Amino acid sequence: MTEEAREESREAQNSSEREFWLKRAMDKLGIFFGLNLCFIFTSIPIFTIGASLSALYTMAIKVQKGEEETIWAGYKAAFKKNFKQATLAWLIMLFVGVALFGQILLINLVPGAIANFYKVFIVVEMVFASFEMAYLFPLIARFENSLYNTFKNAILISITDLWSFIKIFLSWFAPIFFSIRYPMIFVCTWWVWLVFLIGMIAYFNSLTIVKVFDRVSDVKEQVATEKEEKKKEKERLNMKNHGSIASYNKIVEESSKDDMSN
Repeated sequence: MTEEAREESREAQNSSEREFWLKRAMDKLGIFFGLNLCFIFTSIPIFTIGASLSALYTMAIKVQKGEEETIWAGYKAAFKKNFKQATLAWLIMLFVGVALFGQILLINLVPGAIANFYKVFIVVEMVFASFEMAYLFPLIARFENSLYNTFKNAILISITDLWSFIKIFLSWFAPIFFSIRYPMIFVCTWWVWLVFLIGMIAYFNSLTIVKVFDRVSDVKEQVATEKEEKKKEKERLNMKNHGSIASYNKIVEESSKDDMSN
C-alpha cells in the first residue's frame, strides 16, 4: 500500500470517528431536549413538579440502563404511575421549604443569642431537607415502597454515600443559586434552562444514581440471602431437634414396654 493510500485510509477512519462522536453528541442533545421539554410542560401547574421529577428520573435512568423507549410515551406512563406518591412527597417538601423560609424571616425579629441558636437549628433542618431531596424522587422513580420508607431511605442513602450526595446536590444547587443570586446570569442563560439544562442535569445525575441503586440492590440481595440461609439453618436445627426428641420418645416407649413385660 502506497503512502497516499495509507493517508486516505487514515482520513477515512478519522472522518468516520468524527461522524460517530457527532452522532452520539446529537443523540444526547436530543435526549436532553426531550426530557427538558416534558419536564417543563408537566411542571406548569407547580404542584405537579414532584410527579415531573419522578418521571424525569425514570426516563433518565432507563436511558442509562439501555432500556430503549420513546421519551414522551415513557415519561407520560411514569408521570401517571407515580403521580399520587410523588405529588404528596413534593407537597411535603414544599411545606418544609416554606416553613424554613418563614423561620429565616423570623430570625431577623429575634435578637442576640437566641437568633444564633435558631440559625444553627435552621442549618440542620436545611441539611436534612437536602438529604431528602437528593434521592427522594429517584427512589420513587425506581422502587415501589411506602412514602414513609421512601423518605427514610432517601436520608439513609445520602448519609451513607456522602460523596454521591454532594455531586447530586451541587449539580442542582449551583445553577439555581447563581441564577437567583445573579439575575444577569439567568437573563443570559434562560434559553439553556428552557432547551436542555434540566434534562442534562437529570441525565448525568442518573449516572451516579444508577451506581448507588445497584449497590443498594446488591446489599438488599445479600441481606435477603443471609436471612434465607439463617431460616434454612433454623429449620435444619428444628428438624434435628425434632428427630432427637422422636428418638428419645421411642427409647422411653420401648423401656416402658420392657418394664411391663417384666
